Amino acid sequence: MKKEIISIFFTLILILIILITGCQSEDIKTCEIMNVSYEEPEEYQEGTLAYEITSTYKYTNFKDNAIIGGSVVKVKNTDTQSGNFTVEVTFTLANGTSKTLQLEQMIPAGESKDFKQETIVDTEIEENIDVGGSVIPPAKILTKNVTKYRMEEVCY
Repeated sequence: MKKEIISIFFTLILILIILITGCQSEDIKTCEIMNVSYEEPEEYQEGTLAYEITSTYKYTNFKDNAIIGGSVVKVKNTDTQSGNFTVEVTFTLANGTSKTLQLEQMIPAGESKDFKQETIVDTEIEENIDVGGSVIPPAKILTKNVTKYRMEEVCY
């Protein structure tokens, strides 16, 4: 019986020492599932890339026994982003018929490109050609940070 009392006494002293020194408190963590925020970059479109038409001209040529009508439009990308620009040209002949052509090219930021387009006008006589057209710039892509949320286990 004395041995049991001494054993219980030493066990109680050991438990008391562990509780006082906090040896086990560092190993115990409280964890819970929480809604945690984080930021992620997201692209969006805002307007179109800036450009200017630096020159345009129309011409006629003879090629393979046909009269060719042509147009050259020089486009400068004045934006800070590169992009695919489209030039649409409509050739209208004196008899009222018309043909529309599109040409797309990638223009690096700050650079210029020629958009040259040709069509057969007539095989025998040269007619008056009216050339009209437009530039279709690409969308401007911007990036912003968006706050999003996800469920995560957080321990402390």
